[in-house]
Amino acid sequence: MITTNDVLGIFDRLLVWLPEHLDWLPAETAGYAVVPAVVVVILVVPALIVRRVLPWIGRYLVVPAVVVLAGAATAVMLVVDLVCTGAFRLLGLPLTGAHYAIGDWTIGGARAVRRATRYRVHQAGAWLRRFSRLLLLLAGVVAVVMWSRGYCARNPAGGCAEPIGQWWHAVDAALRDLAASWA
Repeated sequence: MITTNDVLGIFDRLLVWLPEHLDWLPAETAGYAVVPAVVVVILVVPALIVRRVLPWIGRYLVVPAVVVLAGAATAVMLVVDLVCTGAFRLLGLPLTGAHYAIGDWTIGGARAVRRATRYRVHQAGAWLRRFSRLLLLLAGVVAVVMWSRGYCARNPAGGCAEPIGQWWHAVDAALRDLAASWA
């Protein structure tokens, strides 16, 4: 089962991976840019998941999966109907209305399931696209705080510091040095 530490660990890996790939920036600038870049990613991810990924999953994975499962269930039921009909004919018994109704119910039920699934998935997708931007931003802020506060617990090392606190102290020191040079 995926835990919040597993998800937040992805951002920890991004924090390690990003400086290695920002070699085109001066080292000091890259150092100041890494934590804000990770924070922006954390703030954007909830909105991206809710507004783009979940509707896509519903439309292109859930609906086709239901169509395949409904088709398989329909095929099984129609094979059962065929076997029962064949047995009745083999024994010379007349077919009843129930034999014909089983096929109709099976096809109608499969169509109803597919139609209801498509309707519900499209309805949920429309709702997700209109989801509150403020709530998504709040979820992103909570994720940033959880990521920064839990960093040392996920990455136990000597002298561990929270990424945002460490970044803030580095920026504060750089701004003080900048102000001192102007004095």
